[in-house]
This record gives sequence, structure tokens and C-alpha cells, in this order.
Amino acid sequence: MTKLIRYRNILLVLICGNILCSLFPFPPFVWRIGILVVCFLLLIKHRGVTFDLFEKGCLWLFYINVLYFLFNCIETIPSPTNFVNMAVSLMGFVGFSILSRRNVLTEKFVFVSMILLTICSIPNFFVFAQEQVVNNYKTEGEFTNNASSLFLWIIPLTLILRKKIWSLAVLSICVFFFILGAKRGNIIAAVPTVLLYVIFLFRGKETSKLTKVLIITGLIVVFWSAYNFIQTDAYFQYRLEQTLEGKTSGRDNIYLFFWNMWLDADNPLNTFFGWGYNGTDSSSIKMMAHCDWLEFLIDYGLFGVIVYSLIFIGLVGKIVKSKSLDVKFFFVSIFTIIFFKSLFSMCVLDQLFIMLSIAYGYSNQLFHEELGLK
Repeated sequence: MTKLIRYRNILLVLICGNILCSLFPFPPFVWRIGILVVCFLLLIKHRGVTFDLFEKGCLWLFYINVLYFLFNCIETIPSPTNFVNMAVSLMGFVGFSILSRRNVLTEKFVFVSMILLTICSIPNFFVFAQEQVVNNYKTEGEFTNNASSLFLWIIPLTLILRKKIWSLAVLSICVFFFILGAKRGNIIAAVPTVLLYVIFLFRGKETSKLTKVLIITGLIVVFWSAYNFIQTDAYFQYRLEQTLEGKTSGRDNIYLFFWNMWLDADNPLNTFFGWGYNGTDSSSIKMMAHCDWLEFLIDYGLFGVIVYSLIFIGLVGKIVKSKSLDVKFFFVSIFTIIFFKSLFSMCVLDQLFIMLSIAYGYSNQLFHEELGLK
């Protein structure tokens, strides 16, 4: 048990280090390779663990990624960036799933994780903004900050935590950075989960009336402040106007291009097994699909999409099988974020997606405890 707690703590430190990787003098790959090493050690030492469909989907998608990457290496050595990013995000869920089966993911660990991840995400947000200003010659406050995705992965932890005042404080920080980042995909994915938080609050019997009043007051202050900020932020208003006018930063054209690329494929092998590792990047427009489903459709074909869908089917299965309404809420929040994020942006290919694995691991531990599973 002591070794498992050590693995758990090391994983959290490595995840935090990965978030702040730009502040350290050594390459970011150090943190990511460390995460993979810990997850593989857990996988090897706990081979007897029976995985659910969600974890199997993650593992199979990881194996496909490895296989396609190696095939690509036969012709040319590709950039390993996407390969490592996807490996980190998927194996993180496998690692925390194993830890959940050994009952080492305590509520105290969830609380510490939420605080540390939030603290680490704030400087990352501003470092990314500064890099945009310096490297891309953009004016501060007039660009989309992709680092706001970090706060999206934190939201389910606020739902899980019983310390409602703390969870509200962190949720308020997340909402603030969503708006400041002006990334529409993150906001779309966050809104249902924030509403879920409010519903969960009123449903919970453990929350006292005084705490509910304080939290409701806090939420009113948060949303009122957010409204005032939106009214005075010219760039956010510009992004909002674009959305209302149906302008999606050219993504509709990107989606259409890759969809037609798959439909018009002359070779059946491309239809069923895709164009290989980084297939979208090797297309004529040489860019990512900005949608997990299309990315896997082009890279791994219909086969890859089917495997990817197992992740969502597995989550739905847990939602249906859960006896506790609390656990259902936890899994619904995770499903909602992954589903909406995967439609409008990169999810699995974001190596910081691993942050969500902590919330999944704790929810999965509760799920197995209530069903008496090992």
C-alpha cells in the first residue's frame, strides 16, 4: 500500500511539473516520460487488474497509436510530439484506474490535487499568453489562450469535493480563466458541467442551508462579475459576435475538408484503417483536424473511431450501472467535458488531458466500492 501511495504522489508531482514545464531548464519530455514510466510500472506490477470498457478503450487506442507510429518509422522518422502527448493522456487514465482498484485515492488526495493543479495552471496561462505576444507578435488580450483548457480538466474535481466553499472558490477561478481565455470550445464544454454543479449542490443533503446560501451568493457574484467582464472585454465580444454569426475560425472548412477526404478515399484501406500516424498533418492542408473524431477518422480510419467510441460507451455504462446518484453525477461531468471537448477541439491529443484522470480515478474507486468489485 505504501508503494502505491508513493506512485500516486509521484504521478501528481509529475503532472504538476508537466503543467509548469516551460518554467524549468530541462525539456518538457522529462516530465512526460516520467509519467509514462510510472504508469507502465503500475501496469506491469498489477497485471491482475481487470479493466472496464473505458480503460480498455484507452489501452487499445494507445496500442494503435504505438503500432501506427512504428509503421510510419519504416519510411521516415516522424515527430514524436503527438505520439508522446497521446500516450501520456491515455496511460494516465490507465494508471489512475489501477490506483483506484487499490483504494489509495482518498478525498484528501483529491483536495490536494485540485489545489495544486489550480495553482500550477495559473502561471501556465500567463506564460502561454506571453509567448503569444512575443513569438506571434500579437497584442495582449487580443488572442485566444489555449491554456484555458487546463481549467476545464479541473472542474470535475470541484464537483467531487465535499468542501463546498473550497470547490466554489476553485470553480470561480476556472470560470474567470475560461472567459479571459476566450476559447469557445472550452466554454461550451464547461457550461453543462457548471450547471451540473448547481444541480448537485441543491440535491445534496449533506450541504447545510447556510453553506448553500453562501455558495449561491458566491455563484451570483461570480456570474455577475463574469457578465461585467464580458461587457467590457472587446476581444471576447468580438469572439461572441463571430459565434452568433456562424463564424468558427475556419473550422467548418477544416471539418468539411477532412470529412470529404475520408468519403472520397479511393483505397478501402484508407477508409477502414486511415492514412496512418499524423495523417491529417500529411494532408494537402497540413494541419490538425481540431476534432478528435475527425482526427482519428483520418489517422486510423473507421477502425480508430470505433475504438475511440469505446471510451464514451464505457463511461455511459458506468453512469447506468452506478447505484449512487453522486457517482452518476461525477461520471456525467467527466463524460460531458470529454464529449464536447472532443467535438470542437483536441482532447486525447492534449497531454494535459491527463489532469482529468484524477477525477476519473476517484469516481471509479467509488463505483467499484459500491458494486463490490475489485
